[in-house]
Amino acid sequence: SRLSFSLPEVWFFDQKLTDSEKIFLMFVKSFDDSGMRCFASAEFMSKRLQKDLTEIKRIRAALLEKRFITKFQD
Repeated sequence: SRLSFSLPEVWFFDQKLTDSEKIFLMFVKSFDDSGMRCFASAEFMSKRLQKDLTEIKRIRAALLEKRFITKFQD
């Protein structure tokens, strides 16, 4: 059996989010059903999403500023 995750409509149509931010949010959501916690490091996300670590940290900072996520620890 396969698991599938859908991007909540509120994220999909939010003009404040870039495509990279939407992908990042989906990645976080895929690690936790409740959507409340993800303990994946920036380095792990960088490797899995095949994005530069600096880009992952920039996306994370933008999502913190926009209040789509609350707190991350590396």
